[in-house]
Amino acid sequence: KGPALSAELQETSPYAVVQTTPIGTIAVGSEVLRTRSFTVPAGACPGGLSNPGASLSFKDFAGQQLLAADTAPLEILDVSAPTLSVVLSRDQLWPPDHQLEEVTATVTVTDNCDSAPAIVLVSITSNEPATGFLGNGDKGPDVVAAATGADDRAFSLRSERGTGKDNTGRVYTVTYRATDTSGNASEQTATVIVPTSNSKK
Repeated sequence: KGPALSAELQETSPYAVVQTTPIGTIAVGSEVLRTRSFTVPAGACPGGLSNPGASLSFKDFAGQQLLAADTAPLEILDVSAPTLSVVLSRDQLWPPDHQLEEVTATVTVTDNCDSAPAIVLVSITSNEPATGFLGNGDKGPDVVAAATGADDRAFSLRSERGTGKDNTGRVYTVTYRATDTSGNASEQTATVIVPTSNSKK
């Protein structure tokens, strides 16, 4: 109900930097527009920046001090998946004596926003059937104590493989997944082989 006198605009950036600009008098029915811009860093994470806002302090015609303020929601999205590496304690099993051998995994994961992404063992597969493939001496199961869907980094694999002329050795493929708090996920595999001959003599 009257002009805004001695108006002063105060803007707060997402970095909590405050900028104050004198506006002066704003007549009834008129509009004053001020534009500010800011850059969101490439490495910004959800929750890392505050909502930008602005307030206008002014006096009415009777000299009463008044304030109008508002903020704008700022949503920062994390769209980068974690970086994952998997190293197994053994990459070859020998001799092929049908015995179970313990294997442990060292899983290293980094993420730009989540300091501790969730890690799970996705699967352990073999290029040969578990049983009924090798003939005499064939045993099963070939993968023991592997809790898929959990952060399991120790399990046992059977040291055996096919011996036919077309066999190239058994390959166990171990797959892990890392998922950050924003739901971004990446997978990495490592292998353990049971060769047709001992290549590490």
